[in-house]
Amino acid sequence: MNEILFSGMFFLLALGLLVGVHELGHYGAARWAGVKVLRFSFGFGPVVLEKKVGETIFSIALVPLGGFVRMLDEAEGVVEDCEKERAFNRKSLLQRTIIVGAGPFINIVFAVIAYWAMLVVGASGISSIVGSVDANSIAFRAGLESNDVIDSIDGHKVNTWDGVLKRSITGIVDKRNVPFTYTNENGLKRSSSFDFSSVIFDDLAEKNLLTTMGVTIKHSVLPPVIDKVIVGGAAEVAGLRPGDEILDSNDVPGKSWTQWVDIVRSGADMDLRINIGRGESTRTLILRPHAVEEGGVMVGKIGAQARIPENFEYAPMSKEHFSILAAFPQAIERTWTMSTMTLSFIGKMLSGEISPKNLSGPVSIAQYAGQSAGMGLARFLEFLALISISLGILNLLPIPMLDGGHLLYYLIEFVSRRPVSVRVQGIGQQIGFVLLIALMGTAFYNDLVRLQ
Repeated sequence: MNEILFSGMFFLLALGLLVGVHELGHYGAARWAGVKVLRFSFGFGPVVLEKKVGETIFSIALVPLGGFVRMLDEAEGVVEDCEKERAFNRKSLLQRTIIVGAGPFINIVFAVIAYWAMLVVGASGISSIVGSVDANSIAFRAGLESNDVIDSIDGHKVNTWDGVLKRSITGIVDKRNVPFTYTNENGLKRSSSFDFSSVIFDDLAEKNLLTTMGVTIKHSVLPPVIDKVIVGGAAEVAGLRPGDEILDSNDVPGKSWTQWVDIVRSGADMDLRINIGRGESTRTLILRPHAVEEGGVMVGKIGAQARIPENFEYAPMSKEHFSILAAFPQAIERTWTMSTMTLSFIGKMLSGEISPKNLSGPVSIAQYAGQSAGMGLARFLEFLALISISLGILNLLPIPMLDGGHLLYYLIEFVSRRPVSVRVQGIGQQIGFVLLIALMGTAFYNDLVRLQ
């Protein structure tokens, strides 16, 4: 429950901030053009709180999934003669275009600022050191070996696995080779490329990118020593005690706790003959892991925890950060890369190359918000940048009811030299409403599937 509240709190914080930024873009542009702004609303539906400041009513509505700026407009009601020059519809085509486009534009600007702040603060992550490489995998064919350090991906410097994964996504979406450089165990710098042409993007919803690449993270080896035994668990039944070291299982040596966990998970309801070290002596025990359903698959569990050595470091860590000035061009580049990738993603989804199951709804976004906030300020800033880009790009789609739909009308007006009729706009609104409901329904459905 605490996790849900934590995620919900940061989701609302992020949503409120980004919606506010978006609508502030419209509001600021409208004021610049001399348009009277009647209402500035956070959310939709019944008003919870409102306050009039000058000539504008600022309000908070019950449903926090968006917001709007309502301007004086003759299309929405009678306007007094003395205020007609302040009506939105009376402004030039260029002014109206700027007002409508200011919302998505300010979202992109905010993303640059968020990325800049993230890079100045510095984001920690697991160092991009290769642990192991699966035979005949993408990483294997690229020539990677254990203890290699990946230095750059697609021409961009990286020092964490998070950076490797984010820079690789564009190659997966585009199904192309992604060049990278690395330093081997002997200090020699080399170049190669990951061939992502055969990777199906939809498969990443089922397994992570590292697994797809066939590589593991370099980390310290946790010895297979028991720290705690749960009462009634298979470990207690077999006679395991705190301090016992697993020497082997069915004559397979136990080199690490990870290896031991893999043996247990694959041995559900099977007898395992294990040799353990206890003090100065060794003993042989019969262990039968209990079968537990996990993700639709039966896996073995024994009810035991590993002993963590003092000062144990699971994996080497690195920190990515830049100076105040150096972070700025990096922030612009990242915003551009993510914006183009988002557009490519949308295009491939519309063409059927990528399944709509990859769409995320408010539940998934709330989970991401909580996870990123739990990882520190830098990761939360990165999350805000990504969502702000998505919000800006999605609003530019040529769908009536979105900013992009209005911009489409203005493009038609520019070409035809006359505004789109009220009737056509009304039909477009209905179509846009259906499309948005379908989009939101798909996203909600995906969220429900992921929760199962």
